[in-house]
Amino acid sequence: MSNYLTGEVLGRDALGRTVYRGQIYDPATVRTLPDGSVVRDPFPGNILPKSRMSSVSQKVAEIMKKHCPPAIPDALINNAFFPAFNTAKFEQKQFSIKGDHYFSAQHKISGSYAWIDRPRTLLD
Repeated sequence: MSNYLTGEVLGRDALGRTVYRGQIYDPATVRTLPDGSVVRDPFPGNILPKSRMSSVSQKVAEIMKKHCPPAIPDALINNAFFPAFNTAKFEQKQFSIKGDHYFSAQHKISGSYAWIDRPRTLLD
């Protein structure tokens, strides 16, 4: 999991520690601070101890290392993360019009037209 850790700073946690993109936290270290904030400690270097992994997880990890390596070795920027805020550029332009005409109680006409344009930027 060390390949997921980047140098990009996302902010600070309740203890004032730097939070990095891709950082993985140890669920066994969860604790509540006096102000009610909940914190966990990150795994050092994003490396999970083998003793904490089930035998099934260890086998899956070996399969992943062998058959699904990152597209860019030692960096998953183009393999897993969107560049910013986890969203692609998205614009939507929409126009619609509706018309009704009443000729008589037996003769009415109604119609509508809708136009939607959804350009987007593909990040992959």
